[in-house]
Amino acid sequence: MPSENGYFYYFNMRLNEESTAALIALRNATPHENISYNGWTCSYRNIRITVNGEPLISSAPVWNVYNGLGILLPFVRKEDALEAARRVCPTLTPQFSEGWSVQ
Repeated sequence: MPSENGYFYYFNMRLNEESTAALIALRNATPHENISYNGWTCSYRNIRITVNGEPLISSAPVWNVYNGLGILLPFVRKEDALEAARRVCPTLTPQFSEGWSVQ
């Protein structure tokens, strides 16, 4: 996805129905936190994802998306998005969407 400083590469993790329901319940139970930067304030839910006990941290956690379609994490470097995909599912080859995101 184009950004002011180049691109963000999004890692999209699709979930099954049971996992999606658990994610939505977690999201709704997690309180909002506020972050201020350069005069801009953002409210977000600080949800941490771990893979094999290690945190999976995006380049811009306030832009992480947790919804009924799954989890969407932004990365500044393409290599970091691909590494996140490999950590979550080492047996699959990442697929690229037409235009702007890493899946």
